[in-house]
Amino acid sequence: MYAWKLWYRAQELRARHVQSRQDGSMSAAIIAALAALLGLTLGRLWDIKSEHTRWRRDQRVSSYQSLASDFYRLREAMRRVSFVGPGDEEFSALVDKCREIGTDWNRSLVGVWLNGSEQVASAARHMDDAVNQLFMLVRERKLSPSDWRVGREPAQKSLEAFIEAVRQDLSLPSLSIRRHWRPPELADDQRDTAIDS
Repeated sequence: MYAWKLWYRAQELRARHVQSRQDGSMSAAIIAALAALLGLTLGRLWDIKSEHTRWRRDQRVSSYQSLASDFYRLREAMRRVSFVGPGDEEFSALVDKCREIGTDWNRSLVGVWLNGSEQVASAARHMDDAVNQLFMLVRERKLSPSDWRVGREPAQKSLEAFIEAVRQDLSLPSLSIRRHWRPPELADDQRDTAIDS
């Protein structure tokens, strides 16, 4: 009878040992499954955040490029207006063309205001002011090529400031882009003063 109890006790211990091994492996499987789910969740959250960041940057870059492109289109249309006088036949058609391009300009400007940094939006506002002043100038009177170059200078400087602000916003190194004409009759230190006045 004692042998029977020992045998029964041994069977009981063996069953507990098998059960505990199964419980341990079950616990390990549950822990592994939870870790995998946590990893998938964190990975997906990371992807969502990085996709959103990439999308925002792409929107900013697209807005910046659109405004710079529209600047050149609008400046060229205004140049054409500047070489005809208010009394010329084609004057009103050219002014209307400027206004059409101005609609695109305004759309791009709003895109920069919505997507751009504070510094870039401020530079865009200054550029808009300079473009509006240039438009008023070319509608007033016929300009000579030299007068046109001098008259467009504030708008060109505002474009340079805008591009510099964009480069800073995008963490790009500073770049000198002075590609516009400066009056040759002025010394270098007088040019900026004459243009700002």
